[in-house]
Amino acid sequence: MTTDPAAEPADAPPALHTLLRRQLRRLGVDHGSPPDATRWTALLQGISRAYAEADRDRYLLEHSQTLASGEMASLNAELRAARDRAEEMARVKSDF
Repeated sequence: MTTDPAAEPADAPPALHTLLRRQLRRLGVDHGSPPDATRWTALLQGISRAYAEADRDRYLLEHSQTLASGEMASLNAELRAARDRAEEMARVKSDF
């Protein structure tokens, strides 16, 4: 995604995230100079959309992890119950 800042010379300009570079390029903005008001507004809107998308992606990931965790816990409980029944049956059988 981004370059390693430690790998760049100390006097080099800071590396920009690939998405930010793409947003700047689409707007025709040179990251070395400030954009005009129209481009600044468009840039902020693009950045805001990117944040909103990242929030949605994170929510979906967390939600799917929660669902998967719940399913795994349920399956684990079923497996433990089956094991307990099998152990009980083995004990009863060995009593004969």
